[in-house]
Amino acid sequence: MTFTPLLFAPTRGEIATRVLSTARELGLRTLTVHHGADTSHTFSSHSSLPLPSSSSFTDAALIHNLALQHHATFLHPGYGFLSESASLAQLCEASGITFIGPSSSVLEITGSKTASRSLASSCGVPVLPATNVASPADAVAAGERFGFPVMLKAISGGGGRGIRLVSSAEEVEAAWKRATGEAPDGKIFIEKAAPGSARHVEVQILGDGVGGIAVLGTRDCSIQRRFQKVVEIAPAGLPEEIEKTICDYAQKIGEKLSYRSLGTVEFLVDPLRGEAWFLEINPRIQVEHTVTETLLLADLVELQIGLFLSPELTLPKIPSLDEARGVAIQLRLTSTGTGTISTFIPPGGNGVRVDTHVKPGTTVTPHFDPLLAKIIVHAPNWDSLLRKARRVLEDTVVVGVDTDLGLLRNIIDHPEFARRDAGIRWLEESGVSSASSSPHSSSSSSSSSSSSSSSSSSQSTDSMPLYKPSNHTFTPTSPAPAPSSSAGISLGPPLLKKSDTWYITLTPTSPSPSAPTTTSTLTLTRLVLNDFPLSLRGDILLNSHPYSLSVVKSSLHSSHSTSSSRTPHRRGDASDPRLVVIPFPGEIVEVAEDLRVGRRVRKGEVVVVVRWMKTEVEVRCARAGRVGWVWGGKVGEGVEGGEVIVEVEEEEEKGSRL
Repeated sequence: MTFTPLLFAPTRGEIATRVLSTARELGLRTLTVHHGADTSHTFSSHSSLPLPSSSSFTDAALIHNLALQHHATFLHPGYGFLSESASLAQLCEASGITFIGPSSSVLEITGSKTASRSLASSCGVPVLPATNVASPADAVAAGERFGFPVMLKAISGGGGRGIRLVSSAEEVEAAWKRATGEAPDGKIFIEKAAPGSARHVEVQILGDGVGGIAVLGTRDCSIQRRFQKVVEIAPAGLPEEIEKTICDYAQKIGEKLSYRSLGTVEFLVDPLRGEAWFLEINPRIQVEHTVTETLLLADLVELQIGLFLSPELTLPKIPSLDEARGVAIQLRLTSTGTGTISTFIPPGGNGVRVDTHVKPGTTVTPHFDPLLAKIIVHAPNWDSLLRKARRVLEDTVVVGVDTDLGLLRNIIDHPEFARRDAGIRWLEESGVSSASSSPHSSSSSSSSSSSSSSSSSSQSTDSMPLYKPSNHTFTPTSPAPAPSSSAGISLGPPLLKKSDTWYITLTPTSPSPSAPTTTSTLTLTRLVLNDFPLSLRGDILLNSHPYSLSVVKSSLHSSHSTSSSRTPHRRGDASDPRLVVIPFPGEIVEVAEDLRVGRRVRKGEVVVVVRWMKTEVEVRCARAGRVGWVWGGKVGEGVEGGEVIVEVEEEEEKGSRL
């Protein structure tokens, strides 16, 4: 009997589908994991194991034990926490399981931003001025020494977490609290911020572990929102001299590490000044590897796995960069709310690829990454690429959850993006709207009609105003749909609230011994999403037994275009400086100390911090004054985009109240 190696991919979503599909093509048996209803990726695997909780995906010891129990030959961590876990790599090395990624010693270096900076500097690669800091006072002193703006950064961790742009000494304390809270070990360093015109450019490398490094081109990842990438382009489109310089830098760093596997070396590049600075090393396959694959007509996952299948430590045959043709773009289709996808129609056509795990019936929860699909478009030149990307986004249909389709369409249509003038802070400073201008917008999301009533508290991002930092205050570039009250706020009370209790009696309409009359008691103990009757999510006690409750109206996609005389939340026009309005749906993770009616607030003061999946945003006052009305919820409760948290009165105002 022939032994067939088993590849274990303990990840989820589209990257699980991508890795498992390639592994099967290589003749490997495959195994993955899942939790709850999040099973759409499991159809790409020969078998799947249930995990006890969503946090189990990041439990290195648990994942390693599963690999041992099921006699895995290879462990491919995909991207995310496990792919950068030196402890998981070390466990695999000790037990004889082949970890498809760099060695644990390399991951120790790449997992520390300060250690990787030191490595880059030793290779002669420029770095921005930086220093470790132990307190907010240290950070203020360093900021004054370097000159604001500066970046507060977690030393370890990734994914855009633990990073804050600080423009002045007054902002340090609040930024410090958030950055240290997100840092895995609570340790922070401060770095001089690059110019706003700088671009985030990464170099794709493939190493054989004995010093052989293949450079596979560049990608421009500058289109970001809150340090989360939205759009990626290959090649980066830099002047030839700068492109060659950073590729040489990446090769030196890879050789110094004796790097093995796929990875990226990332830089901040200022094309206007002809300068580049080392940013970090990502020791894994990247979400945006697809655009490089498209240009090279190569399967990077196959090349990566192939390195570990062969006992010979040699690089596989790789297409030359000279053979790369055209330009490719990746558009990240992400959810901006929860729900069940009832319809998903991805785009097609020549030069179009879609990587996704989504199918009709896929449930989107707040527990995992919001990425639904990666839409990759390839064309001979930039102008034809933009035309094709516009058509592709018009053809994309998602019903059941809100998405960022409107934002993607408006990015593609923006003249500065078309000129390729967009730097790392362009998306948050340019005023690109999330509202969809597509003629198909009404069918592209569960609630994307721009004419939907303001009484709907689960408004689509396609009809939400854009929030952008203006002195770190969220301010829309266009007003929200006009509220029903003259003050710009819906005054209807919540339909449901915590501690509400119902006595429920179910009586059969026709006598039947198998369907007796039943009486139950149901109490709401926690509300996470209160958008009833459209949707409801929270915790309940049913006959004294605890349950998690999730309710989604089956006709949700059509309900949002109807009006209602009552609204579950107080909503407002975020362009009104009196109002502090939540920019997107999520969970409140922090509320300002002593937030109450009559309290004075400063312009730019953080009122609440809201989290949606892995993104946390500080919501600030647009002006100074006294609190005239305040939201009555608590940390841990759910809020919707457009919901009013605070009304701020000017000092001379006396009577304006909600």
